[in-house]
Amino acid sequence: MKISSIMSRQVATVTPRTTLLSVGRLMSRKRISCVVVEEKGRVIGIISERDLVRRLAENGGSVAGITAGRVMSAPVETLAADMDVERAVSLMAEKGFRRFPIVSQKGTLVGILTQSDALKAYMKEFETVHERVKDLSVRDFLTGLYNRRLLIAALEKEFYRSRRHDIAMTLIMVDLDDFKDVNDRYGHQHGDQVLRTVAQIIQRGVRSSDIAARFGGEEFVVLAPDTDADNALRLSERLRKAIAESGITASLGVARYPNNTSRFPEDLIQIADQAMYQAKTLGKNRVVLWTSRSKENKDAT
Repeated sequence: MKISSIMSRQVATVTPRTTLLSVGRLMSRKRISCVVVEEKGRVIGIISERDLVRRLAENGGSVAGITAGRVMSAPVETLAADMDVERAVSLMAEKGFRRFPIVSQKGTLVGILTQSDALKAYMKEFETVHERVKDLSVRDFLTGLYNRRLLIAALEKEFYRSRRHDIAMTLIMVDLDDFKDVNDRYGHQHGDQVLRTVAQIIQRGVRSSDIAARFGGEEFVVLAPDTDADNALRLSERLRKAIAESGITASLGVARYPNNTSRFPEDLIQIADQAMYQAKTLGKNRVVLWTSRSKENKDAT
């Protein structure tokens, strides 16, 4: 995917002599978060909303007599419109930049790429892949969720993307409590209906960018890209409550990445399982975030 396919072409330019007041009015009128500073057709700087706010604070709310040249972030790097988006994202992470002016082969300013643009593109691409994957080979025949094979492939992709760009991700292991008793008491047909009901609850509770899969038996897994531990815990608690309202409870283990333990994608599954096991030992029907103690508790049994 090339930058030219996702960049914003609504880019405003000013000169170093443009007053800061005019810059603010321009950004407000066009509803944009930054402007590019040009001189003689060459990009020499960039001014963001954050730059404006910082200068206002420094000057007690006054911008009188201040020009763009005194406020802009400079020097500024530009990227070529035909560069791959993945390379651009790597440069953002490496250099700590939130946006890049984009230029044509002739060096003419043609757009701007922000972190938000790149993230939206990734999510759109991910959702497109989801829509195209209709083949039964990646679906669990009973619940309609993705199967273990698809989950492992998606986990590998997201794990290394998270490592490459230092983006948070989490994996949630969901295991139904005392499911064997359900099968023994009511029969396997009833047990299958319970699995289908729980699968529907999980599918409704996650985002379109998440992967919900049946891992095996009464175990389900949710892969949540671009999700930190706090948001994953909130999601897990919502799922736990919704499952409990259906008449059965579940124990959930949450594994976050990056962490100090997981070197490979399968490591994330292992520590999510350890956290889930700890939830079982603590009384079931609860959510546990993995820590080193989760492993100690499992090893001790």
